Amino acid sequence: MAQRNYGKRSAQDLLQDVLDMEVDDDESSEDENDEYSDDSENIVSDLEDLSINNSESELGDDNEYESESENDNNEWRQVTDTDFTLDTVDFSVRNTGVQIPPANIPNTVTGMFQLYFTDELIQNFVDETNRYARTKIAALGVLKPRSIWRKWSDVTMMEMKCYIGIILKMSITSACDMKDYFSTRWDNYIPFFTDVIRRDRFLMIHWMLHVEADNPGMQRQTRGMKIRNMVTHMKSKCTELFIPKQNIAVDETTIKFKGRVGFLMYNPQKPTKWGLRVFSLCDSETGYLVQFEPYYGQTTSNALPNPNLPIPLLQLPFWKS
Repeated sequence: MAQRNYGKRSAQDLLQDVLDMEVDDDESSEDENDEYSDDSENIVSDLEDLSINNSESELGDDNEYESESENDNNEWRQVTDTDFTLDTVDFSVRNTGVQIPPANIPNTVTGMFQLYFTDELIQNFVDETNRYARTKIAALGVLKPRSIWRKWSDVTMMEMKCYIGIILKMSITSACDMKDYFSTRWDNYIPFFTDVIRRDRFLMIHWMLHVEADNPGMQRQTRGMKIRNMVTHMKSKCTELFIPKQNIAVDETTIKFKGRVGFLMYNPQKPTKWGLRVFSLCDSETGYLVQFEPYYGQTTSNALPNPNLPIPLLQLPFWKS
């Protein structure tokens, strides 16, 4: 049987063709049955396509509306303030700024310095230095006849204050060696240093200086342990004397230093390449250092609330409003 060409015909015509084929099948041979099978499958397929096309044509307007609505939902549009609202938290810290009564604010540089380096802190320097010196000298055993430690005597409060003043003066006066500050040569002579303290006495205090001496019962030393009490004292004083305002800044600071410590940092991209890294929180309006955290390496990161962050979080105090 020759294959019929149906083209685009109505459903009624296609159905009539199917009925005609059933009549022809009774009179056809087995070979023709194979062709009929192919034709019937094509007709059924055409009927299904026609039925789908009719249903789509009847619902064409609705589908078009749905597609347009979907496109509208996916389009970008400008968000305005009326689309949503955010809850804002007002700045609730009260009594910000200097926490010293105006009548008690010092009017001299020395008075301002003593607000942080209190007599209690300096007395701690004196006690720890004397304790370390006695332990060190006792460990030497019998001293040589010309040993400088034969002249050792316990440091007093006044001597420790003189020592701190000389250290601050050395930071703004350049010299090749520490002994040059006490030189009596006419080309190097600086009266201030020799008038305040003798060179040998200054060097003995410098060699024995300790903020927190070693304790025999203390566990394994960690970085920063020997200055822990001083750092704790300074943190408390910084937050006690000033409460920051609304705008603050957190950043890392490098203190220039090239001494022998295990947590010395080196960054070739910084103006100060060698130094000690300190994470600091400052008041943006005044530049006041409110809080700080020295960075001793991995031990500092592990001790903070979120050690997984790239920058350690500061241990900030809680200020009541």
